[in-house]
Amino acid sequence: MSKTTTTKSAHGAGWLINLISFVAVICIGVALMLSKIGALGAVSGALLTIAQTIAYIVVSVVSFFYVYRKKNVWIWIVWAVSIVLIVLSYVLVF
Repeated sequence: MSKTTTTKSAHGAGWLINLISFVAVICIGVALMLSKIGALGAVSGALLTIAQTIAYIVVSVVSFFYVYRKKNVWIWIVWAVSIVLIVLSYVLVF
């Protein structure tokens, strides 16, 4: 019997995205609860902004891996235009 060894990490590349998504969900939950209580409106708004930013980043990263696997120029163009529109709309709001 031969023994095979792998150099693959115990954690895949997705663990960071999962962690960031978890933090975003926490921010959303706390922000929504604070807004319902009516206390700390500025803190609630800041947490929602942070959660939205994290959500945009996570969705962009995950969609990049989809686009990368497809290797179709039209998918790349549509994705790039969409990312630019998201960034512009986000920057123009603030």
